[in-house]
Amino acid sequence: MANQSRVLYETNLVEGVSSVAYSGTEISGFEKENAYDYLDFSTFKPQVSATTNLDFTLNADKQISSIGMFIKKVGGSGLNIILKYESSPSTYTTLGTYNDVDGDLTFNTFGQVTVSSGRKIRLEITSDATQYEIRQIIVGPYLEFQRGQYVGVNPPTMIQGRVLNNSISVNGALIGSTVKREKVTTRIEQEFLTESWARSSWEAFSSRASSGKGFFYQWNPSQYPSEVVYCMAQKVDAPENISPTPLMRAGLTAICRQPDE
Repeated sequence: MANQSRVLYETNLVEGVSSVAYSGTEISGFEKENAYDYLDFSTFKPQVSATTNLDFTLNADKQISSIGMFIKKVGGSGLNIILKYESSPSTYTTLGTYNDVDGDLTFNTFGQVTVSSGRKIRLEITSDATQYEIRQIIVGPYLEFQRGQYVGVNPPTMIQGRVLNNSISVNGALIGSTVKREKVTTRIEQEFLTESWARSSWEAFSSRASSGKGFFYQWNPSQYPSEVVYCMAQKVDAPENISPTPLMRAGLTAICRQPDE
């Protein structure tokens, strides 16, 4: 059975944003910017034992319908995030409540809303006394691929990218193994695309991916919605015309980050 994969790459926490404000105390080297800089190795440490707001004021109307979160696992259970938007002046409407997100790598959707220019997208962050670390959060419109993809897909959250070196004694007994963790990769393939979709939707996504910016990828949202990875493009193929005309093929290979173990 085919499935329409989804990606979340356009972040309205960066694009169309005139200012960003954090109501809590920031830690040097782990500032708020690390939560939305597309980089998974830099982290934002929210203030502990507090509820704080991270507000993004827009300078243009923006539509949002999803949130992707990649949180470093530190072993706590008291990090909660609520996504809100300013639906009217100084009035905030909740779009999603996400509890106990320590170690989460998630891609959640909601009914599309328009955030008007001059109003805010708000992340309300509640933390217990544990110091949590947020790798990346993207809020924006998700892209659902035009065609399904199933056969040949390697589900990117399953075990892969590991090489075992086995140690064997002189009499042939297995005495131990060392595990080398290598990169996790996945392949996004799209065939029989209409020319209009390839030129608008795919081109916008692949252009962003080829600039070195990360994105959330949900390979099978209907059957395995929790199987989500955070990716960087490794190789972006040039779209090409195929038969029957006028259809096209496109694809890319991505290096993926799985949830922390």
